[in-house]
Amino acid sequence: MANHCQNFAYFSGEPEQISKLEQALQRETANHLKEEYTDKGLTIPSYASNTVDLYARNYNLILSDQPDDFTKPGYDVYDLYGSKWFECEWEVMSDIEIQLTGSSAWSPVVSFFQKICTTYQLDAYGDYAESGMDFAGEFTITKEGEVTDNQTSYKQYEATNNPEGFFENVLYYISDGLFESFQSVLDYFKDVNWNLTDAETKTLKEEYGNYLITFTDK
Repeated sequence: MANHCQNFAYFSGEPEQISKLEQALQRETANHLKEEYTDKGLTIPSYASNTVDLYARNYNLILSDQPDDFTKPGYDVYDLYGSKWFECEWEVMSDIEIQLTGSSAWSPVVSFFQKICTTYQLDAYGDYAESGMDFAGEFTITKEGEVTDNQTSYKQYEATNNPEGFFENVLYYISDGLFESFQSVLDYFKDVNWNLTDAETKTLKEEYGNYLITFTDK
């Protein structure tokens, strides 16, 4: 099973251009829902109304009215769009704003977002994360297609952007026996440039002590 990379992109621009992108997404969403539900005699669930599965066959239909010839020699969907597939959810936030979120296989779809920006003359910013392969990043894209992509480890990204959740996860890792020593716990925080307070260190020691007691009892 492929590792799933989570993607988020927020696009902004002229209302006319946002509307064009919305129309393309609506068209492919309708095709997706017909194929996945209507043609099979299934009721379309409410949560699926703004979802579409994108891959080699239809990525380019968000950008133009012509699909890619993905059977031609040398065609590389990863090179063109960033990932083999993108399970996309989209939402129009206002007449000048639209966002796309979803998971992709192994790697982010920044290349696809870049093509959206140049096609529809939109600016974008967003982020992506994949814990299994330990990477995450934040990006911006201009309507000219200039990309700034700041990639880091998933661990560092979580420590910076979700510190409370990061700390809670470490407590869970301790209780689950994922650290071979208390020093390895301290090193885990050192790796993400986290300067532990006395209170945080005390909490970690208590959790590690509880783990040792539980482990010994077993």
